[in-house]
Formats: sequence, C-alpha cells, structure tokens
Amino acid sequence: MALKKEWKTVFTFPTTTFAMEAERLCREEGLPGRLIPVPAKISAGCGMAWCAPPGSADALIGLFGREKVAIEGVYELEL
Repeated sequence: MALKKEWKTVFTFPTTTFAMEAERLCREEGLPGRLIPVPAKISAGCGMAWCAPPGSADALIGLFGREKVAIEGVYELEL
C-alpha cells in the first residue's frame, strides 16, 4: 500500500550548521516540523532541509530572519 502524499513547506539551507540551528530554534519556539534529507525534486548545499506543515512559511521565515539563519530556498512540495 502506497503512502499518501501530502503538501509540505520545505526550507533548504546553505550549510548543515544553519539546518541544525533552524531545528533548534523551531524546537524552542514550539513550531512543527522536522529535518529531512533534501528531496530529489530540489537541490541544496548541505543536503538537509526543514519540512513543515503547509502555511507555516511566514512564521518560519520571520523566525529564521530574526535569528539570522540563512535560507537557500523555500518550496511547497507534495511529499
């Protein structure tokens, strides 16, 4: 039985350090999501991405901007 795909917001980062900092900040702020390998549909410098529910991009962009976490790209993907 195939897993049902769902829409997700995916953030990519230029380095693993930024990806891990994003994870730490999201955990501290209680924001949903998790680190995943970068999906094959896209590419990123570090190979790790933050996967979050759809509609969460604005809150995450605000958090990452305030905390100076460099974002390489933001995608809405069906995963």
